Amino acid sequence: MNQTYISKKEYTAMQKNQVSKQAAALTLFVFLMVLSTFASAALDPAVATTFTTIQSDFTSMIGIVWPVIGAVFAALGIIGLVRAALNRGGIRA
Repeated sequence: MNQTYISKKEYTAMQKNQVSKQAAALTLFVFLMVLSTFASAALDPAVATTFTTIQSDFTSMIGIVWPVIGAVFAALGIIGLVRAALNRGGIRA
């Protein structure tokens, strides 16, 4: 195995570069969010009503789906517990 070592100075420079990339990405994200806010403020009332309707429909669908997601994860957890108990020999099947 060929291992290459870098100096502490190079490591610090790499960290600063990564932090600056993250800061640039965050700045771009915030800029796009602000831009989208200004863009949505100039919408036609009919379009705004349509978006509001779609958003409320989506919210109601999410409310319907959450119990199903919870039941699936609960079932997976119970299956995992039963399998672990069977593997340890705690339950004789």
